[in-house]
Amino acid sequence: MKDNQPLLPLFRIDPKSANFSFMIELLKGNGWRTAADLLKAIGAPDNDTNRRSLRALAEASGGLIAGGQQGYKLVEEMTAEEYNRYRNWMKSQADRMTGRILASDKVFYRRQPIAAGNGIL
Repeated sequence: MKDNQPLLPLFRIDPKSANFSFMIELLKGNGWRTAADLLKAIGAPDNDTNRRSLRALAEASGGLIAGGQQGYKLVEEMTAEEYNRYRNWMKSQADRMTGRILASDKVFYRRQPIAAGNGIL
C-alpha cells in the first residue's frame, strides 16, 4: 500500500438510525433483494462505498437482516431451507477465516523464538 493512499472509512451503523429503519422497510415482503436493487430503489449509485454501507447495515441489524450471495432478506421472512443455506454459508466463511488465522499464526510464530518473560510464559 502506498503511503499516500487514503484509508477506507470504517462503517459503523447505529441500529436506531433512519437508514437502518429504511432498509428494513425496503426488505419487508420483498424476498431477496440484491445490493444493486436496493441502491437503485433509493436512487444511490451502485459503488463499493454504498455496498459496504448496506453490508454494515445488515451486520448492525442484530440478526434481523441476512446478507450473502443472494442479496439481503429479513430473517423472519426466510423459509427453513433459506435460513439453513444462509447459516451454513456464513459458518463456512467463519471457518475459512479461522483457518487463515491459524495458518498465519504458524507462519508468524515460527519466524522467531518466543522468549520467556514477554508476558506469554
